[in-house]
Amino acid sequence: MKKKFLLYFLVILIVGLIALMTLVACSYERGPMKITLTPLTPSATSDAQKGAVVNDQMAYPTTPEALVQAFMLSLQANPDLSSRYLSKTLRLALPVGGPAELLSVSGVIEGVAIQSGAASLEPPEALVDVGLQVNGTINQRRFHLVKEDDRWSIEQIEIMQ
Repeated sequence: MKKKFLLYFLVILIVGLIALMTLVACSYERGPMKITLTPLTPSATSDAQKGAVVNDQMAYPTTPEALVQAFMLSLQANPDLSSRYLSKTLRLALPVGGPAELLSVSGVIEGVAIQSGAASLEPPEALVDVGLQVNGTINQRRFHLVKEDDRWSIEQIEIMQ
């Protein structure tokens, strides 16, 4: 009788722990993604990094989400350099206001959160959904990315409703 009771208790305990772990995993919210661009030193530049170095000696992002985050950071830090994340086509059609004008927001961007990202291999393209907090309201944007010269670049920024 004791063994049967202990067996039932053990099964109920294991099922309860699995349910608890599932609830904890499902309720975990991932915060905004953070990326830090670090300067490359000339002596530490490998063959793979040589193609990723740009004029200001920063590593070029390798994922669509990291590219969008780097684009948003560069708009704040150095807007003139943010056009390097745009596709060749988009750079040719850049508005007079520069890359920041592509976001179609008026006011100061108070926060940025990457909400989702999806990529396909053939053809190599990606979509990254972003929430921009401007003047206390959330503005949804979808970044369309393509691969040019083996690097991700922003092809279009779509306003989401």
